[in-house]
Amino acid sequence: MASHSMAAPGLFTSVQFIDKDNPTSILWIAAVMAISVVVSFALTLIIGFEDIPVEDDEADMTNDGSVKLMAPMTGMAKGLHDVADEVFSKGLLGKGMAIDPEDGKVVSPIAGTVTTVFPTKHAIGLTDDNGVEVLIHVGIDTVSLNGEPFTAKVAAGDRVAVGDELLEADLDAIKAAGLPTTTMVVITNSDQFKDIAPVAPGHVSFKEHVMEVFHHDKEADTEPAMA
Repeated sequence: MASHSMAAPGLFTSVQFIDKDNPTSILWIAAVMAISVVVSFALTLIIGFEDIPVEDDEADMTNDGSVKLMAPMTGMAKGLHDVADEVFSKGLLGKGMAIDPEDGKVVSPIAGTVTTVFPTKHAIGLTDDNGVEVLIHVGIDTVSLNGEPFTAKVAAGDRVAVGDELLEADLDAIKAAGLPTTTMVVITNSDQFKDIAPVAPGHVSFKEHVMEVFHHDKEADTEPAMA
């Protein structure tokens, strides 16, 4: 049996195998096709098959993700609403938390880039690889100290890992100036995220989880804005 033309094998192209000198060859063709169907069906029943799940990339994109921030200082964590500065307590700069520190070492709570070191060195801005913008502000009204109690360990543009030292604050000098040492950790672009969840008040140490930033899901991000 041979093919007498070019065509893809199939029911409607089986005529290409008919021998013009032996028209009954069509019976052999029909028999071969029937056998192939029966054998395939029997093997499927015996061996079985497994559906391969199709990955839903869109579903993966809609899963909520989050970024965890670690403690930049050792001390007692508390809510921003307990901070004696309305700019922070009313959330005017964003959501976050505060720490009453035990020592003046300040480390990075995220892996990312230093975006700002204030000239007075009392505050540092960071941006992580997921776009979370973090402000660490050491003390209240400490801008008035003109940077004297602070030593910056990084500069704008530096790449930092979790736990890298950012600055050193002389807490005794801040207290001697009559100012609180309470340090605020604020997500300045809070409105771009679904939720900001600080840990409950209590003692925290370096690299302990103190805050989680939850991303919007895809549906929320693509929802048209109200006029």
